[in-house]
Amino acid sequence: MMVPQTHRRSRTHRVRRMAQSLKSPFVPQPHTRQSAIPMDLKEAIAFVFNTDMDPSEELVSLYETHLTRGNLGCFEGSHWIGNEVMDAYCRFLQHEDIGRTKLFISPYLAEIVVQSKPKKLVKDSILNQYERYLYDIAMPYGHVIEVFLPLLIKNHWTLIVFDLYKLRIQLLDLLGGRKKTHMTGAQRNLAKVVLCLMAHKKGVGEYNLERFSFVMPDVPSQTNEHDCGVFVMKFMEHWSSGGLTKSIDPTQMSKYRLKLLGNMLLSQHNAHRTLFQK
Repeated sequence: MMVPQTHRRSRTHRVRRMAQSLKSPFVPQPHTRQSAIPMDLKEAIAFVFNTDMDPSEELVSLYETHLTRGNLGCFEGSHWIGNEVMDAYCRFLQHEDIGRTKLFISPYLAEIVVQSKPKKLVKDSILNQYERYLYDIAMPYGHVIEVFLPLLIKNHWTLIVFDLYKLRIQLLDLLGGRKKTHMTGAQRNLAKVVLCLMAHKKGVGEYNLERFSFVMPDVPSQTNEHDCGVFVMKFMEHWSSGGLTKSIDPTQMSKYRLKLLGNMLLSQHNAHRTLFQK
């Protein structure tokens, strides 16, 4: 018996090519589409970047940090992220961490350690000089597993992540070149300070730096001189359990800048949030 052939329309499927994304070698990354910027954020951004308005006007006041229109101007275009904005975002992320397993340390602590070039780093001197730079926040330090320290050297941002459970130190650096297998002297001093502070706060025995492995995960090479701070903020935002939980698209840095700014402007804890509400 002959079976008549059926003529079905063949569907053509468009292949969506994802932009290059940043992946950690430790955690698989899901590809995610970037959502559009909501209209309320667009209006808030226009208000912030209005050059006809007072640059000294305070627009962000949350978690004991205060930022003016002039401070927030670094999110516009190709401007470089400053210390005060990085510090404010560290505070923001610290309070937003519901699990209380992460500790974000101010970039000012790193700046002081690097500039002072301490010759002897013993427990008493570390506590006396540097403990004051930890954020004054009530949290169970015993639960802290990961510590994030943004580091600014010669106008370039990097991020050091300490995994206190796996005894691993990761350096996220967007400058291309040969990967380092050992920390520099300044990085070792920072590691000694951070590990001493953590042992003190957690109430455990001293951490032995020599037992920590040092890793530089694969990250894309930086294509300009101004986006390193934005990358570091995104790293801190999406880093968990030793790697990135969300892909980061290097072609979307302009959009990332605006969304990072919006996180603080529209936060329910921003005392000036009503300025950006209809």
